[in-house]
Amino acid sequence: MTTCPHTAVDTLPAKHGSSGPLFSVDEVKRRARRFLSDPVLPGDRRVRVAHVLRSLDEKGTYQLTGAELEHGLKTAWKNEPRCVRRGTYSMLKQLDWDGFARIDASRATLTAERVVAAFGAFLREATNGGRLKPTIMVFPPDAPNGPRLRIWNDQLIRYAGEARPDGSVLGDPRHVDLTAALRDLGWTEPVGRQTVLPVAFQLGAGPPAWAVLPRADILEVPLRHPDFSWLRELDIVWHALPAISRMVVVVGGLVHPAIFSGWYVASEILENLYRYGVLHQFAERLGMDFRDRFWINRIEPIAFDVIMHSFRSAGVMIEDPRSADGNLRRFVDRETSAGRVLRGDKSKLVLAGATPDMHARAAEFLPPDPNADPGFHYLPDAWKSLSA
Repeated sequence: MTTCPHTAVDTLPAKHGSSGPLFSVDEVKRRARRFLSDPVLPGDRRVRVAHVLRSLDEKGTYQLTGAELEHGLKTAWKNEPRCVRRGTYSMLKQLDWDGFARIDASRATLTAERVVAAFGAFLREATNGGRLKPTIMVFPPDAPNGPRLRIWNDQLIRYAGEARPDGSVLGDPRHVDLTAALRDLGWTEPVGRQTVLPVAFQLGAGPPAWAVLPRADILEVPLRHPDFSWLRELDIVWHALPAISRMVVVVGGLVHPAIFSGWYVASEILENLYRYGVLHQFAERLGMDFRDRFWINRIEPIAFDVIMHSFRSAGVMIEDPRSADGNLRRFVDRETSAGRVLRGDKSKLVLAGATPDMHARAAEFLPPDPNADPGFHYLPDAWKSLSA
């Protein structure tokens, strides 16, 4: 999606999948000293750093101020190596975990009911009736003895997938394992072609829980096009909001669980439809010969046009790859002109259908920093570490 990485990638050490803390107190001190010494932040930085170091000695943790957290979040987005739209980092809207503006989330007490309510609040705020807006919801940071919250789903909205006896998959092949894990937790709803999965999560060292998202909070876009009336018979939709949820944002050594969303680039939905087998259905309806190995090259532009038309007709924000690439190019030019070195993940920044020079520009980036602080980091599958 345009505001953050397309696919969750395990960038944090394996230790992060355990119940213990990610960083030692000494490491948090080092990171806090470096981040909090930034002269951009308000107030006397030497006094602030000294106060934080005392808190770490006494309590094993500390709390960011609102200004520090906001600066950390925007810096993390600006430097995110997988984000094609990070040039718009200044637009980031922070949504506190319980829906109330500017509370001190780091002092809040999480309960399952509040976390579930936060999921709905995030969907409503970020979806915004189709006028999607970059939004982040930051939960209380990890405690000195380990995580306070972990979300299993890589995105809040995901479609279920289950293997059939003949080896085929009903639903989304990517989420067969997650669907099975939710079955183990007690979810019993029958799986159809596009059944929205519940969201599984854990509070501290407690047992996993799951919650069904309110249908009213999930905006889906039916695929329609004036030239292809048969699209109604296929009855295919895709969810409007890509909300990445199996992630943390590290700021000054503090590890905050977070949910982050923007809007789709059309090529991302094209990849999802290919995985689903939808492009094959399109080709069949148009009478294409699958013996011709170039059939996919002919169907992709048609599917791309269907996606763009469907989202725009529904009043839902979406971006074409060339526009997204143009935004990245302007950001890169601005940063390099200022003498700043950029990191980038070419596998995520090079989009299908983008401008011809995108490959060359992406090759100039330094590789991603797995220890970035401030930085967004993606977690391993929680259910796999539990069953290991």
